[in-house]
Amino acid sequence: MFGSLKDFIASLIGDVRLQKFEDKDRRLATAALLIRVATVDSEMSEARREKLHAVLKSCFGLDDPATAQLIRDAAEAARSAVDLYHFTRRLNDVLDNEDRERTVKMMWQVIYVDGRVNEFESNIIWRTADLLGVSSRQRIELRRLVASEQGRAKSGLVGTHDVVQQYEKTAVNCDVSVTPDIASQFNHLFGARNAARQARDE
Repeated sequence: MFGSLKDFIASLIGDVRLQKFEDKDRRLATAALLIRVATVDSEMSEARREKLHAVLKSCFGLDDPATAQLIRDAAEAARSAVDLYHFTRRLNDVLDNEDRERTVKMMWQVIYVDGRVNEFESNIIWRTADLLGVSSRQRIELRRLVASEQGRAKSGLVGTHDVVQQYEKTAVNCDVSVTPDIASQFNHLFGARNAARQARDE
């Protein structure tokens, strides 16, 4: 009986250690891929360095020192790895489809922070997505999504959802609610405003 209990406890400890190893492996592989794409044809810009830190911190729930250490470890791993498969193989062992797509999105986020993507960066994301089993359609959709988000952030375009939320905060003290008609009017107003700004900037 005691032997069985001891074996059971040992198996639980082993499972915890395995989970910690998998989590560390996942974080390192993800960070290394982001560093690869951010430095594929040049040194990493300060904007990309800050974005890399931000997305890794948010994705893995790390504090600043842990994120900085992860980036240092991943940079070393990226330098010593022969190819992308070295990292994607590890991620394929532990990630589901949603997390694989999130990894590709993070790659787009890091490089789009500069407002441009060259053919080398686009190619490395294409190869990574292919190795992770992310479809071309989804990869392109993720690129459009990130580019759109980055474009709105730089041009100061206003999102309807944000405006409605702000209206609700302001109206709550006056006992006013946001009806579907009001939300529709916001959508029409700010949609036209954003379209005009985009046309002006083109």
